[in-house]
Amino acid sequence: MCNSRGGRLAVAVMLSLGLCVSIGWSQPAGEFNKGPDSSATGPAARATGGPDAFGYSFIDSGEAGGPTYAYVDVSGTGSAAIVGYSDDSVAGPFPIGFTFNFYGVDHTQFWVQTNGSIAFALPTDDDYGNDCLPATTEMGEELLNLLWDDLICGSGPPGTIFYETQGSAPNRTLVIQFNNVRYLVGSDTDTIEFEVILYEGSNDIVYQYADLSSNVYSHDGGVSATIGIQGNVTNYLLEYACDPATPLAVPLAVLFTLGGAAADVDLSISKTSDAGGVVLPGDTLIYTIAVTNQSATDAASGVLVTDMLPTNVTYGSDTCGGAFGAGVWTWNIGALAANGVASCDVTVTVNADATGPITNSVTVAGNENDPNGADNTDRDVVSLQGHAIPTSGRLGTVVFLLLLAAAGFVALRRFI
Repeated sequence: MCNSRGGRLAVAVMLSLGLCVSIGWSQPAGEFNKGPDSSATGPAARATGGPDAFGYSFIDSGEAGGPTYAYVDVSGTGSAAIVGYSDDSVAGPFPIGFTFNFYGVDHTQFWVQTNGSIAFALPTDDDYGNDCLPATTEMGEELLNLLWDDLICGSGPPGTIFYETQGSAPNRTLVIQFNNVRYLVGSDTDTIEFEVILYEGSNDIVYQYADLSSNVYSHDGGVSATIGIQGNVTNYLLEYACDPATPLAVPLAVLFTLGGAAADVDLSISKTSDAGGVVLPGDTLIYTIAVTNQSATDAASGVLVTDMLPTNVTYGSDTCGGAFGAGVWTWNIGALAANGVASCDVTVTVNADATGPITNSVTVAGNENDPNGADNTDRDVVSLQGHAIPTSGRLGTVVFLLLLAAAGFVALRRFI
């Protein structure tokens, strides 16, 4: 189902892939506002808040114990829900990929709205004029308001809303990414980028903001937007910001979770290799990384492993779908159940010109407060012996000198 409005003539079709495409007359991007500007009239965004009547609370990445900002880019691998020019549009349903519980209700599908919101039931409208929560019922009552504002998927570069389910049960995540969308205001040409990640099991929700800049001050940094979650229009709602007085400081992550502020979860990590302590140039080296949730009661969310590989090895492959770039390997585990363990093998090759030792450190972090940071890092040290082994020429010289010394000693004894 796809719904689009906002021009004198707007016709929308739903393609088999779920793409929302406006046909007929459409307003050129950025010509004018469609409503009054209510930007920067509310208080500044709060770092923590809640709980609401259901029990949801939030905490952002600027607060101690808050989530770790770790943007997951699915623009190259995800499916497109809305692509190209689209204004005030709704598209869906699309599969979450697992059962996600939101305000006590299980959901397996979602709808996207170009004006920065996600719905768990079919909306009949995508209101471009944001309000402080609660949102209007036409948008749906069960909403994720990532950045509710008058936004548009432009045509150059093409604005696209991507989604992708990652991981394997019971630790899957759904990433919904708003890529190259724009504020529909004045002559704004800046594109913005943000996303939401839903976590299987913990049912945590993380908003992440990579870029909210605008060359129109009244919208820069999200000062004209509403950010929050809503389960109904009465008491199940929690607002992070509404037309905040100051721009949001990006990069930024905001965690919405049940049970008050983020729980204390002790994550630990270990790293070992199959080298037996010694390698030669050209050898293949396999590191085994294991992450453990030491909590007996609380699941961890947003678990991310970061490994800055040493310069004397070359990355080859891994067994867990990690990502490698600019010398850094990352593994987005996502959710990790109480007492859960996740492991991965990373294969590297020792460079031919490597000098030792090979020291490799790895770290883990999650959304929850970790009361024991001492076990969040581990390292493996391997000696490199190849460059220290004498060549056959050097060995012959050594033997000759030893024999010469022995002969001299014998001659000296005879003389005495």
